[in-house]
Amino acid sequence: EKLPDFKGNSQLKTFLFGILINKSRELRREKIKFEQNDPIDSVMESRFNANGFWLKPPEDPSKIMEVAQSMEQIYDCIEKLPLTQRAAFCMWEIDENETNEICKILDVSVTNLGVILYRAKNKLRECIELKSKR
Repeated sequence: EKLPDFKGNSQLKTFLFGILINKSRELRREKIKFEQNDPIDSVMESRFNANGFWLKPPEDPSKIMEVAQSMEQIYDCIEKLPLTQRAAFCMWEIDENETNEICKILDVSVTNLGVILYRAKNKLRECIELKSKR
């Protein structure tokens, strides 16, 4: 839509970046507007029953902190993996890519990918066990 408005006073990527920023601001304004229109009654009904008790009680803050610390330890262990193992593990477990796609990206055979994932998982297990003993 906006390409005819491009006068060439800047680089094309600058022009496109400006459009991207304006669109993201527009989406943010719409989201804020939507959130402001959320009536308190529907929020209360979604969280409490007719007697005023929680439908689903909030999480215990100490549990939330434990989970956050555990995730931090896991990510720290992932960062310590060798590059190929880290890439294979992240593509397989986090991104949920297909085996053939990962093999193509890493330029390895299916058998080799299995070995790489096996080693990555063992190193992660060892690292996490070490961190949990501290």
